[in-house]
Amino acid sequence: MLSAQKTEIRINIYDLLPPGKLSSILWTFGGSLLHSGVVIGDKEYAFGGHDRRGLTGVYHTRPRLEPPGGTFRLEILQGFTVRSDAQIEAVIKEASETFPGTSYNLLTNNCNHFTSYLCQKLTGRPAPKWLNRAASVGLSLPCLIPTDWITPPEFESVDGSLVDEDDEDDERTRILRKEQWRRCSRVSEDEWTDEVDRSKPQLQLEVNAQPEQSQYEHKPNAHLEGLKLVADPPELELWRQKLFDVDDMTVVSEDEYDAQELSLSVADRTHLSSFQIYFPHVDNVYSHRSTQKYKKKPFISQYWNCRLKGRPAGTAKSDDPNKKKRKRVARERDLCDVKIKITEYLPGATRDEIQNHLSQQPRREAIGLEQLVAMVDSSPAVFWNTGPAGYGQITRRFYTLQRVNGTGPSGREEGGGPHRHGIEDSDKIKKNSVERWMARSGKEVPKRKAPVVLEKKSYHTKATGAALATVKKHSKEHSLKLYGGCFCPFVQRVWISLEAKKLNYQYIELDPYKKPDWYLKLNPRGLIPTLQHDDWCCGESTVLMEYLEDLNMGQPLFPSDPRQKAHCRLWTDHINRHIIPAFYHYIQAQTPDLQTEKAQEFKAQINKLVEAADQEGPFFLGPSLGFVDVQFAPWVIRLNKVLKPYRGWPDPEPGSRFGKWVKAIEDDECVRATTSTDELYLDSYERYAENRPGTSQVADAVNSGKGLP
Repeated sequence: MLSAQKTEIRINIYDLLPPGKLSSILWTFGGSLLHSGVVIGDKEYAFGGHDRRGLTGVYHTRPRLEPPGGTFRLEILQGFTVRSDAQIEAVIKEASETFPGTSYNLLTNNCNHFTSYLCQKLTGRPAPKWLNRAASVGLSLPCLIPTDWITPPEFESVDGSLVDEDDEDDERTRILRKEQWRRCSRVSEDEWTDEVDRSKPQLQLEVNAQPEQSQYEHKPNAHLEGLKLVADPPELELWRQKLFDVDDMTVVSEDEYDAQELSLSVADRTHLSSFQIYFPHVDNVYSHRSTQKYKKKPFISQYWNCRLKGRPAGTAKSDDPNKKKRKRVARERDLCDVKIKITEYLPGATRDEIQNHLSQQPRREAIGLEQLVAMVDSSPAVFWNTGPAGYGQITRRFYTLQRVNGTGPSGREEGGGPHRHGIEDSDKIKKNSVERWMARSGKEVPKRKAPVVLEKKSYHTKATGAALATVKKHSKEHSLKLYGGCFCPFVQRVWISLEAKKLNYQYIELDPYKKPDWYLKLNPRGLIPTLQHDDWCCGESTVLMEYLEDLNMGQPLFPSDPRQKAHCRLWTDHINRHIIPAFYHYIQAQTPDLQTEKAQEFKAQINKLVEAADQEGPFFLGPSLGFVDVQFAPWVIRLNKVLKPYRGWPDPEPGSRFGKWVKAIEDDECVRATTSTDELYLDSYERYAENRPGTSQVADAVNSGKGLP
């Protein structure tokens, strides 16, 4: 990891009008003629014009040295840069070559343009637009000013050297001109390709070690900086679909990186795909609505609507032959409500700044701040500085994308939800930037490929193995019915109790995520398990186990001694209050540090239970399976079947008290009869291990910091 330093970038602003009442009024209303310079360390860099070909117009002075006739007005903290001194010098050198003195123009290329250019390079943000307000007015009234004030002189581009403060003959004179900031060079979507700088060599992106390479060019964009045009980047259709299906927050990198150099796995590589390369392939899907810049924070947020939101017809056609004709056809309104937010995090942002910003982002109630912070902190797209200087800051720009429609007070139910159409419908409305670039460049636009979908393992709805045999054995109609799901540990508790008591019952298997309406009449909360005995129904696994005990049918699981029974109830409460929540906190933890922390908490709670157990065992109260054992058994089974493959949970020490207990539970015939094959648990718990949104009410409660349902 490269070390980085945090250097302040400031802008000094000077009023070029003579001091007096008029200049004060114009300053108050934002109409002054302004000069500006960029302060880096003990030097202030500015730009002025001269007639000496081959020499840059960039010079430096000591900060706050007022130009002749000028008055210092204001200093602005523009931001920070984490570049080294050598890198900053290289940026200034590049800027000096970009701004030769002969290119100076009062309205279109003045000192404020240079200030904005240098600030953009160093901080990722241009200078405030009001610096150039007077120049903007001048450009909008070309009939009132000389032509040469607008049209730059025709000089060849030349390399120049940085001008020291002593070399100031013509520069100081030119500074006193009416310098102002030009309008952002916004080119219409149909014209921008003609403005691409053809003089720069086209770069190439290696595509998955294929012999052919895709060329790209930079796309000028009024909203997003640095977008690149790559005809066929790796996994294009997969990423188009992923950017189309934006829902909860996704973290993506700014640019492509060498995954082998960074020692990244294939899974991590999918998160490193460049936003700047892939977003131009879906910019036909979204239409920019607004941009929010923060004065003192290294973030930029933008909001984009789905283009199928619709629009009214354009203005009436003009008869002016010089006016460019643009074909706009009215579309039906409100075909889609999707609105996304793109947040750009700039180099130099600290963990505290990012966490504070994330706390203010719209999110579903079930998604906690801790989960968002962990997602960003552990993302391979985020590069943290670990050097002594600038520790805890990001060294490279990254982006977050999220769907925000329906996240207001009314929730996602009103105006929420994903696109109401497919990506192919968006493609019919408009071509994306890359397709338009290729068409105008005379290149063949490649045909759409079938999207490559990364398959996610899903939960199982039917028991397997020994559990399936038990389901078939108890499929006949009976007055005592257990409604459950094959991978639910709370269901397995009650199921083991029924098997241990050797009771007759009917087992009815449900999909826990698609329960029929009739089931909600039995259990209005919609949770499993539910036990129905004749016309009586009840939920909650611990309550149901106690109900079966109170029936006085079959082998009792509670001891007969009241004190022993109270002891069992006490440690049953410990399992429900501490061990089970710790299990889900552990399996849902996403960062290595958090997983280590939650593993220790989980082990500590188990150790308390083991210390309270009978020392000989092997079960909690001695040689036979009891109430506490059944309460704990489903999670003991999941230590080896879930935590071991997903979190590296170790086997218990041979001969230890806990090791004996685990073996006794795993070998018990009632536990085995209700346990499915390893594959069922591995697939069904992938959702928890990846902490996917909407996994279950239990998972949502863990993420939000609430008690289990």
